[in-house]
Amino acid sequence: ALQRARDAGIHVGICTGRNSVESAGVIGALELSGPGVFANGAMVCEMRDGRSVDSRFIAWGLAAEVIDFFGGRGHGVLVLRDDLQTRLPAYQLTEHGPAHRGTTEWLALNRMHAEVISEVEPPYRERIVRLSVVVDVAEGMAIDAALREKFAGKVDSHSIYSPYYDCQVIEVFSQGTDKWTGIERMAKVLGFSADEVIAIGDDVNDEAMRKGAK
Repeated sequence: ALQRARDAGIHVGICTGRNSVESAGVIGALELSGPGVFANGAMVCEMRDGRSVDSRFIAWGLAAEVIDFFGGRGHGVLVLRDDLQTRLPAYQLTEHGPAHRGTTEWLALNRMHAEVISEVEPPYRERIVRLSVVVDVAEGMAIDAALREKFAGKVDSHSIYSPYYDCQVIEVFSQGTDKWTGIERMAKVLGFSADEVIAIGDDVNDEAMRKGAK
């Protein structure tokens, strides 16, 4: 079906909460190329090599507040950045607390490394595209509610349940970042209208994309 779509001149692009390196296996299996949407819309990357062509960054002052919010609750914060040199996604993990099993197993499964840091150093502060924590389900609801109250109107966030790891993944992005705004930016790179987009999704972070697509 995907090949027939491509043969008809339709661009088939992945739109995922994963980063481009974590998606490489799926991209390779489907033989995708051209731009795709990653990290829930925070990054538009070339699917063939994973390099960013357009990213939405969280302002450092706000990012520091979010890190303190999560860290103050004893959770190491997973910092995803668009590396300035390689333009590939790269992780750092703050040492506010031990990484959840879901985090360590996910990184190992996807052959990703997260450098453990005491603080985000100046060269990386303006390159942050996502901040996240993985917590036990029992704790997730309270953290998500407190996050929404404290940062209402300042950031976009969501909380997703992972049945495989039985945990809650709470992710924070710059205001106005979601899969649909990522698709709009991808469409701009490709030179077509967002009105021409067909989208398929099945989770809470797909709502904006489903509403935006015609």
